[in-house]
Amino acid sequence: MKRISLFSLLFIIIVSSVLYPQLSSRKGWWKFDDANNLLKAEPNTGTDLLLVGKHEIIDGPTIENGAAKLGPGNHYKMLHGISPNGGGARVNEYTIQIDFRIPVLSGWHCFFQTDPTNGTDGDCFVNASGNIGVYVTGYSSHSIVANEWYRFVLSIKNGTQHKYYLDGQLFHDGTPQAVDGRFALEDLLLVFADEDGEDGEIDCAELAIWDRALSPEEIFSLGSFHEIDVTPPNPLTAMTVTSLLYQNLITWDDVSGETGETYDIYCSENPITDITKAKALKLGVAENTQSADQVLRSPNTDQDLTYYYAIVCKDYSGNYSQPFFYNTPITNKGKGVPTIAKAAPVNFKADGDLSEWAGVPQIRILTSEGTGFEVDIKPIAGDGDLSVLAYIAVDKDNLYFAADVTDDIYAWYSTVASYQNDCVDLFLGLFDAHNITRPFAYYQRGATPHYHFRFDEKQVLIEGGAEADSLLLNDGTQDYFFGQKSLTPGYLIEAKLPFSVLANKRDSGTLDSLFVPAEGMEIPIDFSINDNDGNPNDDGGREGILCYSPLNNDNAYQHPWRWLWTWIGNKMVVDDVNDENMVNGFSLAQNYPNPFNPSTKISYALQNPELVSLKVFDVLGREVATLVNQYQSVGNHTVNFNAVSLSSGIYFYKLEAGSFKSIKKLVLLK
Repeated sequence: MKRISLFSLLFIIIVSSVLYPQLSSRKGWWKFDDANNLLKAEPNTGTDLLLVGKHEIIDGPTIENGAAKLGPGNHYKMLHGISPNGGGARVNEYTIQIDFRIPVLSGWHCFFQTDPTNGTDGDCFVNASGNIGVYVTGYSSHSIVANEWYRFVLSIKNGTQHKYYLDGQLFHDGTPQAVDGRFALEDLLLVFADEDGEDGEIDCAELAIWDRALSPEEIFSLGSFHEIDVTPPNPLTAMTVTSLLYQNLITWDDVSGETGETYDIYCSENPITDITKAKALKLGVAENTQSADQVLRSPNTDQDLTYYYAIVCKDYSGNYSQPFFYNTPITNKGKGVPTIAKAAPVNFKADGDLSEWAGVPQIRILTSEGTGFEVDIKPIAGDGDLSVLAYIAVDKDNLYFAADVTDDIYAWYSTVASYQNDCVDLFLGLFDAHNITRPFAYYQRGATPHYHFRFDEKQVLIEGGAEADSLLLNDGTQDYFFGQKSLTPGYLIEAKLPFSVLANKRDSGTLDSLFVPAEGMEIPIDFSINDNDGNPNDDGGREGILCYSPLNNDNAYQHPWRWLWTWIGNKMVVDDVNDENMVNGFSLAQNYPNPFNPSTKISYALQNPELVSLKVFDVLGREVATLVNQYQSVGNHTVNFNAVSLSSGIYFYKLEAGSFKSIKKLVLLK
């Protein structure tokens, strides 16, 4: 392959210094070149590092470049000096450069953590296989080699991007994180720190930090320790699509001359001319695989589905080929699957009597029918051991759920973790996934929230596991019932969950969009049904797990791409929004009536789903009321403001939605 020459790299650096004059304006820069003071910051670039534990002076990548070795339990404190940015109260936009070497790949090697108390296990790692990343953003598909120097750059803008670069090229496009969430910085950043001191040895030759997310061109201009491949692979010239029973099989021949490349496959209901507007069917298919399948589903009944396809090759260095478009339409039958009812069960009551669910599509999860799948190490001994008939419905305000579970031995113990008991885990994405072009590797918040509900004998939990938070109790006073069946083995579940509660009750404190259901929405869905079978021991309490998706295998709790999907009602696409709900921009209307006593209505329009803040202030700028503080969907919104406790006078109301801000005056006359 063609590699970039030293002369070309020097040219790029010179050009970049002109195009990006701020590139040299690092907020902090440490080069470990002064043997008398390894912690010294470069002139006018931050303050000296603080050492916790010990480090060792070693030779760097070149004669001119020194380095430090840090073993387990040792780390640096970095006072980065960056002011809060990126839309939150903390530092949400920054770039970190770490020149590193891992002498021996063994266990984990931590790059940094954002918790200044050293209370967590880090935010970026090299794992034992040499992959870089962390659980919530995903890990790189390619790995580093032990005992070689690399220039690692992480460019972060919370809410927008979380990009990993290695030696000047994009190494992993990680899942963006929430503003003021886990990766937002306080005043102090801990480098190479993990709270239990178990992570492996790292050599470091240079550290730097910027107060903004550097562009790919700027990061490329920083240079590298390895030759940089900048030549894209050749495009594919052919692919084949074969119609099978309820699925299409896509096959191709790998691009010649490449090693370690992967392939991304896209599909669309219309001819594809731009893959960014097509749906990603499979990403990162390894070389020599040469095939990918598309499962075909349709609401309630078998229906004809037509798709077009495209494929792109990505080489080991991250360069993409031009796409190959397969724009011959392929029509095949989609398997009719049960959907979510678009109306609440008539006369719903959470009492264990499921008769009101008679008109709701029945989601059958049975191994005998091929709609239930065992986890590899947790087998199910047939439908009598464990099977489920489930029902889901929505109205404009609530999510309704019911389940009739057959379980030969029911068991629930307060002494074991909730997931070790007999219980049902339901996974739902409360958003329309029809136009989502890329699968979600990890749970999302905000406009595309993913939910994990656990229904057990005691309560309904959100998220499950260690981060569980109770939504409803099974105490006879709330909209939740969980009880054993009287005539047959197993148990029954009924629950009603308000969307307003789900939007605001999250373990991370991040607000989600308020879900507004509509017929035709494509909804991500999965189940994991846990089977205890009378084992009171926490370690191995479950003796079986039954899943809805064949890809689940007890991983749905962390990877939404493993879920299946269904729809609300009988349609596959949401009808055009009524004219009164269509908006072409953001706006804040004058309250009405105005003047008012004691209440008035405030209306506003959102062009995109956004975190919305609507507050009222007095003439001195003091906040007197918060009317809205949550994610809201596209459309027109109206809020009632009751000022019965306020004195007559002039007040101001301020709307913030993303980058949109607007202030208007209102007058209270009593």
